[in-house]
Amino acid sequence: MSRKILALAIASFLMMIPNASNADVFIYHNPDYDFSVMFPDDWRQMNVTDQDRLRIHPMHGDDSAECYMRVVEDGRLLIYPEKYMQTANALFLDDTFWKSEVLPDHMNYKVMSFYAPAGLGPAYATSLQWVWRAYTHQLSDNEMPEPENPVGLMPIVRDSFDTPDQVQYRTPDTKVMQAMSTAAIYGPYRYRFTCQAEVEHFEKWQPQFSDIFQSIKLQSKYSLWPTGYYRNFLED
Repeated sequence: MSRKILALAIASFLMMIPNASNADVFIYHNPDYDFSVMFPDDWRQMNVTDQDRLRIHPMHGDDSAECYMRVVEDGRLLIYPEKYMQTANALFLDDTFWKSEVLPDHMNYKVMSFYAPAGLGPAYATSLQWVWRAYTHQLSDNEMPEPENPVGLMPIVRDSFDTPDQVQYRTPDTKVMQAMSTAAIYGPYRYRFTCQAEVEHFEKWQPQFSDIFQSIKLQSKYSLWPTGYYRNFLED
């Protein structure tokens, strides 16, 4: 009788354990640029070019969903102590940064929201959400269009983008994308992490995007102590 009770107890315990297959993730670590990202194991890494250090998307490329980390050297804030990082990031990564260095790469963009302050792992940051028109095929040099109707950092009404037919500038050979991106200067680097998907499917992917954003870790570059990582020379 005792063996039967033990078997039932073990069976009951196993039934209470969550199914690990529903929560499998992959952890990517980049030792060269001191960051790590965790994403679902049914996502795949893509080839990277230029300044992208990581690019991932769902296994089947559904809804053009993808995320990427872009890292460039940027030592402008190395002279500031940690307590000034929030103010400094808000100053250097303000709306001018997004308008001049990010949005020009997107045709017919419309800004949805701008957040300051925001966060990227332990770093203070600013963040932007926007929509834009993207071509569904690779353009040749002579097909590259001139930018049309660019706008500044003015909020737009989300309801005007609820359905594909209502999205301005949509044509048969284009799709409209929505992106959420966060940028931070931390240590010697400027990090910018972006997740995007076709606008009509963005809300479906947003929970996964948020989980990936929250998993980002940057190697600590700042000390909580005024003497940094050295001996307490202030007592000398």
